[in-house]
Amino acid sequence: MNTCRKGINGFDNTAVELRGPCPRWIVDVLDAEALATDMSRLDLVTQVLEPWALKRIHAATLITRITRRNGNSPECAGKTSE
Repeated sequence: MNTCRKGINGFDNTAVELRGPCPRWIVDVLDAEALATDMSRLDLVTQVLEPWALKRIHAATLITRITRRNGNSPECAGKTSE
């Protein structure tokens, strides 16, 4: 059975666990905001991280496209122009 779910942006939206230590004050702010907006802490974290991740993907895509077009790819590193 394929459990992969494509989201509106074409990325795999299969849920995975995100865990690790985080400063207490940040968790307190997340919990307060989640309570104030009637959502779970994890829904709030996802809401905050998704735009950031999409911006990073966009930036990486632009960097890749521009450097390939200008001949600045890693394959060209170390070569001098003639």
